[in-house]
Amino acid sequence: MSGMNAARIRLMTEDDLHDAERASTVTFLDSDRLAMRVGDPEPEPPTPDVSRRWIDRMRFFLTVDPEGCWVAEDNDDNDLEWMDRLDADLRGAGHGPDHRYMLNTLRLVVHDSRDRPGYVYINDTAGWAPLLAAAHPETARLLLWEALASTQDETLVNCITTPNHWAVDVGLAARLHLA
Repeated sequence: MSGMNAARIRLMTEDDLHDAERASTVTFLDSDRLAMRVGDPEPEPPTPDVSRRWIDRMRFFLTVDPEGCWVAEDNDDNDLEWMDRLDADLRGAGHGPDHRYMLNTLRLVVHDSRDRPGYVYINDTAGWAPLLAAAHPETARLLLWEALASTQDETLVNCITTPNHWAVDVGLAARLHLA
């Protein structure tokens, strides 16, 4: 599948723990380096013992809250089919070839649960989500939170219609200015 950064959100399994720990390490190490002040010591990666404890802690979370642990992975072409069907169900028509265009210019995040599918395209450069579609409000909330967490600066959540009151709830929880 072409596209800048296409990702699928799914429930985490124990097989994901080592990769998730590495992704967490890289992300937080980069963040620590960006936040460094002059004279601060160079951030160090975690020791093997710290990494093992992180994995053990996440394994515990998988045990006590398996529905609360999610990971992202690459999409495949099958996503476009169900995304178009979802669009047709929600708005009466699919986005068809628009999906291919958006895949080349935006980052796609999908939640492909059978009973609660959804997706969001995120413009990381401009800091907003030009298109979000979800079969269930909880999926829509998760996807909007992902879009908001991806922004680096100001963001925009527009075209909120009456059936999308969940977006107002997310905006208030995120302490966004609502107009």
